[in-house]
Amino acid sequence: MLALFAALIAPIFIDWTSYRDTFEREASRIIGQKVKVNGEASMRILPLPALHFLNLSVSSNADGSPMMTANDFHCMPN
Repeated sequence: MLALFAALIAPIFIDWTSYRDTFEREASRIIGQKVKVNGEASMRILPLPALHFLNLSVSSNADGSPMMTANDFHCMPN
């Protein structure tokens, strides 16, 4: 019971934004384009694990504008 309560409460107190660099590096490696997270990050463990990033951009065009942007990005298991 204590472990379940800790899994519910712990993500609130962790600064998930500090993991942006790791996410950017791994996402860039996977899709082959530079990924940049410009906003905050959050995570929850219950009821299902999920990551949430705000304000993403992918690579850039010749004029410096991003090829793709996303205001919200949610990553959940299948």
